[in-house]
Amino acid sequence: MKREQNIDLIISRVLCNEADSDQVLELHEWLNEEANLDEFLILKEYFSLPATFPEEIRARIAFEKMEKQTLRLSAPGRSGLWPKRWPLVAAAVTVAVCVMVAALSIMRGGPVEHYIYTSTDNIQQLTLPDGTSVSLNKNSRLTYTNGYGKEERLVDLEGEAWFEVTGDGSTFRVRLYDGEISVLGTKFNVKANPTEDLIVASLEEGRIVFRGEGFEQAMSSGEQLLYDTRLSQYTLREADVTLATQWRRELYRYRSITMEELCRELGSIYEVEIELHTRLRRVKVSGSIDTSRDIGYVLDIMKNSLKFDWRQNGNKITID
Repeated sequence: MKREQNIDLIISRVLCNEADSDQVLELHEWLNEEANLDEFLILKEYFSLPATFPEEIRARIAFEKMEKQTLRLSAPGRSGLWPKRWPLVAAAVTVAVCVMVAALSIMRGGPVEHYIYTSTDNIQQLTLPDGTSVSLNKNSRLTYTNGYGKEERLVDLEGEAWFEVTGDGSTFRVRLYDGEISVLGTKFNVKANPTEDLIVASLEEGRIVFRGEGFEQAMSSGEQLLYDTRLSQYTLREADVTLATQWRRELYRYRSITMEELCRELGSIYEVEIELHTRLRRVKVSGSIDTSRDIGYVLDIMKNSLKFDWRQNGNKITID
């Protein structure tokens, strides 16, 4: 009943040209059933609007039906397609997919297409329309629209990605959950998970400008910027950028960091919560991890040298 009342509200907003893109997409979902489409057309006539249904919406409904069938065939047994704070659409556990979602602008006319690239258990490689190369780390999302490159080159990132930006004379911008990076042509890595309080930008080649709350900082090759979004403070330092980009080779290499820092990184990589015993938190460790192996295998290797026990309950791991 609640869903039907919500649909009634959405329909009225769409027909009055007051709906936002999310409401339009929800309407498309509801219109997958032919009976609902008929009901919509009747309501549309009642509102004295043109009786013909927009071809763009018909095409979008057909696309979404095909997309749903594909997901049902290729992702059996998955309990949800919308984990955490943003949509992860998986064609299979080990396959990253690209989903194009069209948000139709009814008030102004003409569709605005949002290209959403998401990765799950695999690193995804993609090339943007201007030739810019992107490596998208696991459990990350990159979004841009069909206006990319026409007036500006703008992408939105949640997670981690490596960019090799082509220098076509226009500014390339990466919008983060808290901050923004702008460049002309360069190679850099940025990690910005909305669930964490730290954004890390690492520059291999060229120059970039990082903008956060109340500051703007230019970066040169070989520098790394760490931005604490909770405190709105940042640190700029020289760094070995290869350590920041090793995830592209499914390898996590760490050098003289605390066990607490390592567990924080493992939690991010494997999407688990790790509770670490106090006696181990300040222990310094160095080594490398093949991130293509599961977390259990990694902990079993580590416990042989650090002498700890571990157990897992769902998404939580306890190390004693």
